[in-house]
Amino acid sequence: MTVIEVSTTVDVPPAAAYAFVLDFEGHADYSEFVRDVRRRGDGGVGTRFDIELSWWKLSYTFPTQVTDLDEPNRIGWRTPNGLHARGDWQFDPVDSETDGGAATTDEPAPDDAAATSTRVTLRAEYDRSRSRLPRLPPLVSVDDVLNRLKPVVRREATKVFEHAIADLEGERRRVTLDVDVY
Repeated sequence: MTVIEVSTTVDVPPAAAYAFVLDFEGHADYSEFVRDVRRRGDGGVGTRFDIELSWWKLSYTFPTQVTDLDEPNRIGWRTPNGLHARGDWQFDPVDSETDGGAATTDEPAPDDAAATSTRVTLRAEYDRSRSRLPRLPPLVSVDDVLNRLKPVVRREATKVFEHAIADLEGERRRVTLDVDVY
C-alpha cells in the first residue's frame, strides 16, 4: 500500500476549510489538467465526484465518492472503481501561539470555534498491485507515466493549493506543502 500525504496550514478556522473542500465542484478552476468536476448527489455521504483529467497523451475521468463526514474534522473518500484508492481530508485546528504550528501535547488543543488557522491534510492510500489502471497509449509504460507525472503533480499541487488558499483567505500568498510518501 502506498500512502501519500500533502498538508499545509491555512489562515481560516476548520469549519471554513471543511466547507470549502466539500464544495469540490469549484476546484476545476484551479488546474489546467482538470477539465471538469461533476457532482452526483447532495454533497453528503455517497455523493460522487467525477473528475475529468487530461494530461500529456492521457485523458481519464477519475471518480471519487464521499464515504463519511465528520464536520468540521474530516471528509472520507474512496474511488468506486478498480483503482483501489481511498483517503481523507483532515482539518486540524492550529494554536496560533505555537508559531503557526499544531498545538503541542503539553498544551490543550484549541477548539474549532476558537482556532483561526487550520492544518489541512489530504491523505491518499493506493494499492497498485490490486488496481486496474486506465488504458495507456501503445508503447507507453506505467513507469514512464509515473516518472513524467511526479514533477507535474508537485508543481500542480502547489499551484492548486495557492489558488485555493487565495480564494479561501482572500489574498494570494506563497504556499509551503509538506509531502510524505510511504
